[in-house]
Amino acid sequence: MATHAPPSDEIARVDALTRYRILDSPPDPAFDDLVHLAAALCSAPIAVMSFIDHDREWFKAEVGLGMTQTVRSAGLCSHTIDTKDLLVIEDVQSDPRFSSHPLVSASPRVRFYCGTPILTPDGHAIGAIAVMDTVPRRATDEQCQALRRLARQAAALLELRMRRCDRPAFGEKQIYGDEMFHLMAGSSRSTGLDFLQELVTTLGHSIGAAYAFCIRPLPGRRAKTVAGCGPDGLRKPWNMTSPGRPANMY
Repeated sequence: MATHAPPSDEIARVDALTRYRILDSPPDPAFDDLVHLAAALCSAPIAVMSFIDHDREWFKAEVGLGMTQTVRSAGLCSHTIDTKDLLVIEDVQSDPRFSSHPLVSASPRVRFYCGTPILTPDGHAIGAIAVMDTVPRRATDEQCQALRRLARQAAALLELRMRRCDRPAFGEKQIYGDEMFHLMAGSSRSTGLDFLQELVTTLGHSIGAAYAFCIRPLPGRRAKTVAGCGPDGLRKPWNMTSPGRPANMY
């Protein structure tokens, strides 16, 4: 198995990871959902969200892998954080960097890998979200774009989690409910509402649906779409009653 030098920003990268206090945290449905989405959108039997410190690759969420961590030298995602961009390996067994890798030479005998880094606001790659398969294959442009979107949302969730977990200073209050929603809406591009719009569009195209939308419940058996698309492209938000059809969809 080939070895490689750590990224040039290794010290600052690990410091950034430590600030999030994500390592060894309990399972979180929000992160689990992103990994299940990755597996579904890419039709992959294995999907992971990993965070990489000095000497290990720890899996915050995983589907089909059956492990919680591995030594850094045995983690495929270690190479993804080096590139700070999408890494696609159509047949890892034919790549000399990975042909003797434990996940390739032994169970689950990975043959295909596609991963993209999770980047902090200051550009440090602290982890990755990736899909794997046991047969060689290609990744479509739509699948690659979906992984990038999911990685951006993972980064946004980390920021929100850190804000929520931090003890508020005197005179301040925790961020909950609508404040959390508006914070997400105002986060960096392609997270928050932008991410939801991209995700709804990707899901709609993936299953061949004419319409797709994400709904936010409101008091009084009402709801409002926060993202949507149709045959003619993106759709503006509309109000809904429950039960019933959208009030002004057409």
